[in-house]
Amino acid sequence: MSMKIVLCGPKGIGKSTLGRKIARFLEVNFIDLDDKIDDDAMELAFVKNMETGKGVLVSSRWKTILDKEILDFFKNRFFVVLLKADTGILWSRFRYGDIFPDMNRATGFNEFSELAGYVYKSVEEYADIVFEIKSRRKSGIHRDIGNIIKESYVEKDKYI
Repeated sequence: MSMKIVLCGPKGIGKSTLGRKIARFLEVNFIDLDDKIDDDAMELAFVKNMETGKGVLVSSRWKTILDKEILDFFKNRFFVVLLKADTGILWSRFRYGDIFPDMNRATGFNEFSELAGYVYKSVEEYADIVFEIKSRRKSGIHRDIGNIIKESYVEKDKYI
């Protein structure tokens, strides 16, 4: 079976970090779209033309997953995994970094919460599974997610 999986979620959820580990666990290739694309308009073209070979796990770019055309493409051809977490957990990762330089530190949490909520609402209906991350650091979470994918993954035309 040639798995084609996409991880979706807001910025900072761990798509890249978890994606690498899950891909290794599932023995599929990993593609981090943040590393491959710097232009939002190029994501769909890149994904449509990428080599999936023995299988692939793609870490989506957080802004372009809000594009309905991209979501439709993923839903029709990939197993879609939405990663969710409490915005307080995510915000704690950004506290000292410069993740959203245009956000005011005093009001940024509210802005970020709204943005994360919008991502969840937009992607949830497209997701084959939704995995909620309950803490900042949990050893073996990639195996938990990988096993859920293995159990939930159904061979259909879109996955082959």
